[in-house]
Amino acid sequence: GPIISPDVDCVLLTPICSHSIFAKPIVFSKRDSIDIIAKTAIDADLSLVVDGNNVLDFSNYCKLNVKCANKKVSVITFDERCFCKRLAEKLLDK
Repeated sequence: GPIISPDVDCVLLTPICSHSIFAKPIVFSKRDSIDIIAKTAIDADLSLVVDGNNVLDFSNYCKLNVKCANKKVSVITFDERCFCKRLAEKLLDK
């Protein structure tokens, strides 16, 4: 997926194991509300998996609404170094 600055409040939607070369990650504003409707050709078990954890089992044509919560959670903390400099160091392997 894309590299997103820690200063950007957004939602990143990344297709996993897509069978289309046109399925690209999409960055949404934190104000957006995203409706996802899963449609399968056969009667199959569907699961919502977030960060590797099975969160919800649901049925075909069920609509899921995704939006930002009002509370923030700090998953990663950065030191005092500039994000751009740190990114350059990582990408250039220095």
